[in-house]
Amino acid sequence: MSHTDASHTLWLILCFMSVVALWPLRQGRVYSVLRHVPYILAVCAFVFWFGELGTVVSARRDTKQLLGYVGLLSGHSVSLYKWCNLVLKRRRLQRLVDSLSACLQMGSAADRSAELHRFTRATNTRATIMTVCWMGGAMCVIFYWSLAPLLHNGRLVELPGVHGNESAHKRLYFLPFGEWHFLDTSGSPTYELLYVVWATGSVSNGWMHACCDCFYLHVISFFCGQFEFLTATIRLSEQYSDLSACVRYHQQLLRAAKRLDALFSPLMFVQLINTLLALCTFAFDLSTMKPGRGDSDLSSKAGFFAASVFQLYLYCRAGSRLTELSGLVADAGYETRWVDKDRSWRRAVELIIMRGQRSFRLNGGPFYVISLETLLAHVQLAFSFFTVLKNMNGPEA
Repeated sequence: MSHTDASHTLWLILCFMSVVALWPLRQGRVYSVLRHVPYILAVCAFVFWFGELGTVVSARRDTKQLLGYVGLLSGHSVSLYKWCNLVLKRRRLQRLVDSLSACLQMGSAADRSAELHRFTRATNTRATIMTVCWMGGAMCVIFYWSLAPLLHNGRLVELPGVHGNESAHKRLYFLPFGEWHFLDTSGSPTYELLYVVWATGSVSNGWMHACCDCFYLHVISFFCGQFEFLTATIRLSEQYSDLSACVRYHQQLLRAAKRLDALFSPLMFVQLINTLLALCTFAFDLSTMKPGRGDSDLSSKAGFFAASVFQLYLYCRAGSRLTELSGLVADAGYETRWVDKDRSWRRAVELIIMRGQRSFRLNGGPFYVISLETLLAHVQLAFSFFTVLKNMNGPEA
């Protein structure tokens, strides 16, 4: 493929997205066999969500457990919301990738295609490493959450006798992410069927969530590399044709970045609200748990809490980086030797400075800006809600 094709740059994350029907599968006999697999995984994810809803209902009388299960349910609800939203807007997703290809083509028109390829390759390498690490880490954690209950299965528990009779013993069998107290799930084949569906659904749900995150962060990294290249090109421009190409290139970058923001802004708003809820509920749940429990709830929810904080950091760090680099374009335009140039050159510099004076910002709905300041504000607000819950729960929490 050509180096000006964005689908070539994003090929890895697009392949991951095609597993859950967020991107069209390639043509071929092998891929036609796998055509229905994404929808089977989506059904398993929805069944898993209903299973978690049943867990929340069964724990409605236990406030401490209820908060933790609500946090898990909200996180998986956001995953399904992201997936449904992007599946319904898959054409807009494809147009976004086409606009990224247009950015690469305009960057090559500035007669510095070798430098553009170098910038693109460097940013793509970093984004690919991030994608592999994030997807691999997410899958490892989810597999652990899904398979850890098997380590505790078969444990004998003594049941007290009735009316002086001898006590009996019962083997316990655990399901991932909680139990259904209103249904006996320990019998065969009910237990095996629920376990397979829940494990498959949790993996599908995590894959959907990680794909949306990695695509968003990968495209932000792409824009960061393009803005770096644009800044360097403006500073090295010596002819008006090069500078005018930079003006058109800058305009196309801003247009494509606005498409990304329009597509992901509502998703990020829901994600930020969910992260705030997750940080609050999981911190409270962890503070009320006793160490040495026989199940895997403690390690699972501690991992979920750490993953939520790290996920929010990745979003905010990438958003702050993009805002910083987009603002450097105006400085690069001012640093050109515009004093000694003619009127057309000064007009081009004026356009660059006017567009670059207001740094581009990614939004999370109408209330949030994706930046490190938002990260700090979220952590502080989550801690405030956590303190309120602790005080409401009493001194024994």
